[in-house]
Amino acid sequence: MPAKESAGTEGKTPVEAARAQTLLLGVEAVPLWIFDNCHPDPAGLREFALRLEFVRREDDYYPGLRAPVPAGYADWVITQFRSGIENGAAAELELLNCTFAIACDDPADLAPIQLIPHFDSLDGDLIAAVHYLCAPPFAGTAFYRHRRTGFERIDANRVALFQQALSADARQFGLPASAYHGGSSQTFEQIGTAPLQYNRIVVYPANCLHSGMLDTTSLTSDPALGRLTITTLVRRTPILP
Repeated sequence: MPAKESAGTEGKTPVEAARAQTLLLGVEAVPLWIFDNCHPDPAGLREFALRLEFVRREDDYYPGLRAPVPAGYADWVITQFRSGIENGAAAELELLNCTFAIACDDPADLAPIQLIPHFDSLDGDLIAAVHYLCAPPFAGTAFYRHRRTGFERIDANRVALFQQALSADARQFGLPASAYHGGSSQTFEQIGTAPLQYNRIVVYPANCLHSGMLDTTSLTSDPALGRLTITTLVRRTPILP
């Protein structure tokens, strides 16, 4: 099957799903799973992306453009997660979203909430992933603790207090500068990073505070030259014994 219709694995030597490297970040032991050299044909994925039209999605705070992934990628990535993270049938995995993504927006055009570390969901059963299909000098993903609250993950029980604390931060320190967040600041402490490496997937709880490590001097909407990734959101439903 040609790459335009597949996950790019046809005709390639099968690669057994590897166990992820697992790190625990911060006081709350936020899990971070890292798969290296994971896809058998990352060049095929890049070639597929070059033929697509990337567009901006409505009601999406992502600072860039998205496009659909090839058929088959979703099944492949779920297999990776099931074998590399779950180590068997510890949980049911349900794919919620999966797209190519290129971060390319000028931070001067973004809302203040897009310029600080964020969470993808309040649901503690969701995991998010970024598959890097580019190479340095692009950088990876950083993870944070909110200084005023001490929170590293935000759930339904914490979100109101977190929002109140952000308002207090703005009163004390002002709104964030028109620049992507990088490193520790007056309001957020960096607790770890997942450096960017070609054909690496990093997986983390969707409710943890994180931010892409973005340098505006290298950002472009061209998938051949830009910070090309695939972002994935998955629900983990524990299987009762």
